[in-house]
Amino acid sequence: TVGGPLVKAKAFFFVAVNPQQTSVIRQAPAGFPLAALGKETTKRVRNAYAASLVWNVMDNHSLDFSAFGDPSSSEFGPQAGSELLASSQARYSTLRFGGNNQVLRYTGVFGSFMSAEASVAHAKDYFEQAFPAASDQNASTDFRGGGRVLGGGLGFYEREIGGETYEYKLKFTNYLNAAGRHEVKYGVSYQDVEFGANNNRTGAPGGTYIDGDGQVQTYTTGVSYQILDADDGSTVYRVVRGLTSNPNVTATTHYTAIFLQDKWAPVPTVTLDLGIRIDEQRLAGGGPGAQPYTFKFQDNIQPRVGAAWDFTNNGKGKVYMHAGRFVEKIPLDIALRALSTEVGVSTVDYSSDSFQADDLITDPNVTIDGDPTHLSIQGATPTRISKGTKSQF
Repeated sequence: TVGGPLVKAKAFFFVAVNPQQTSVIRQAPAGFPLAALGKETTKRVRNAYAASLVWNVMDNHSLDFSAFGDPSSSEFGPQAGSELLASSQARYSTLRFGGNNQVLRYTGVFGSFMSAEASVAHAKDYFEQAFPAASDQNASTDFRGGGRVLGGGLGFYEREIGGETYEYKLKFTNYLNAAGRHEVKYGVSYQDVEFGANNNRTGAPGGTYIDGDGQVQTYTTGVSYQILDADDGSTVYRVVRGLTSNPNVTATTHYTAIFLQDKWAPVPTVTLDLGIRIDEQRLAGGGPGAQPYTFKFQDNIQPRVGAAWDFTNNGKGKVYMHAGRFVEKIPLDIALRALSTEVGVSTVDYSSDSFQADDLITDPNVTIDGDPTHLSIQGATPTRISKGTKSQF
């Protein structure tokens, strides 16, 4: 950590760096193939930092720039622990994650009657998962003979997910006397937020199947599949996860808030807080047929009231109360999961692990535990928010 003046009484700086390293030691249970490797150590490195620069532009007017973040990584190894139950290291991966933030803020005082604050902020966070090319294999689970053997690659992984936010704020405070002392605050804030995800599956894309309308569909990702014994003794290769839509999905939200508040002291020992705030949030999912929705200003009116009484008349005791209505912002991750479309499958049966339409099993006489289902599609329809739905409060 280091800090101090750059220009006497005009400019100051502060810098802090805090590198950290942790080690996670895991070992596969006895009887599993990877137990032969013994204890395995996965190192994680976190490089946290913070910096600030303050410039007093003139009396009562200053600019403040701050930056902070925690870029991190986890070296190649079993990241969750379940990878140790597989038959090889093909499910091991490396991680990159963390975030970086920057804020530029202006504060100013105009005489004895008004102050102002304005800020522009940017934040970006990320999570990336990668593995060697040799590990890019379809993930399998072999249930034949009553067993459970994990094989192939990792299966589901988050190749790249992250969010980016731009935020703008403008606030004013006015001081005046009218039947007591008033401190009137008002302002507006606006957020432009984007959240994207590439939720992928290991293995080569390009497998095919025929949907319920007779159309050939192509997997845009690898697949996760099970190897099962059919009731007639034949072997079934059942795809239980795989996408046919673009795995890159992005959701957005635009959030605007406007407020007005008066802190009024009609007498020195009594203070009343009266305020109102209105919010609007516009959400939009990603993918074909994605649904937008707007939680409107008129449905998000939030009055607030408070009162405090200094019954000691010397600041050593008080009685106070506050009441208000507050709405809850919808997390953008919900828009990504619910308002977006990720079209895929949960059941497609094949007679081989080629995963091509020519090897589809469609015969209803071929059953697994008596179930003749050979095709099931998921995610084709996004969640629809009923008209008139309001924010939680």
